[in-house]
Amino acid sequence: MPQYVLFPTLAEADEQVPLYATALIRADKLEICLTHTPEGFFAVSNECTHQRAAMHKGRVLPDCKIQCPWHGYTFSLKNGEELSGNGCPPLKTYPITVSEKGVEIEL
Repeated sequence: MPQYVLFPTLAEADEQVPLYATALIRADKLEICLTHTPEGFFAVSNECTHQRAAMHKGRVLPDCKIQCPWHGYTFSLKNGEELSGNGCPPLKTYPITVSEKGVEIEL
């Protein structure tokens, strides 16, 4: 799987995507929602599986969750599972690693 450096350092990642913020990442023709939580950085597909809302416009919630901006559906940032009980398919997740190379995403 290809890995891409999103930020050269963790400090730059923290500055560009503050705690509880989101950012839109475009890589390999994909749109990905990058989030920052107290547990670290997480990445999920940017398109809600309910009605295709842009997840980077949603809210990062405690306990590594994200809320869709349109209808409030809540998803786990760890595994993409829809947690609102509405039966939506999960969001695709992308592994994030932090190393001496910086903050990387695996596609």
